[in-house]
Amino acid sequence: MKKFLLILQVIFVSPYVFSQEKIDSLAREESIEYPYTVIETRPVYPGCEGTQIEKADCFNQKVMKLIVANFDMDKINKLGLPGGRYKIIAFFTIDKNGEIQDISVKAPHEEMAIETKRILEKMPKLEPGTQRDKPVKVKYSLPIHIQVEEPVKAKKKRID
Repeated sequence: MKKFLLILQVIFVSPYVFSQEKIDSLAREESIEYPYTVIETRPVYPGCEGTQIEKADCFNQKVMKLIVANFDMDKINKLGLPGGRYKIIAFFTIDKNGEIQDISVKAPHEEMAIETKRILEKMPKLEPGTQRDKPVKVKYSLPIHIQVEEPVKAKKKRID
């Protein structure tokens, strides 16, 4: 009788355990964010065509073009920062629908970070990246270098 109960327990509990493992596995897979550099098929910026390498180059060019065209350097130059080259690093996720999410920015000044985030929020919907032919979340990091002008010093008027 004990052997019979043990067999019944194994029969009825095993499918639950395996089903739960499959559910947990799918949940983990849903939350994975793949790095842009290792994804099977990278996200595609609208208008980019060709091979995977050509699409990736086009993606980078279009993102940089968006930043250059929209970055308000007048605002940054008015901050009074010492002139020179500054590095900003933006991190974001391209979700399964091709939308930009989770934007975070590391910058030497808060206004630079705010300006970078403002521009990235303008990014158009992308064709999402895929892994095993399924759309997935893709992590992307973007280094940006900007040149800040030397602050203009007010000229003193001389009274004779």
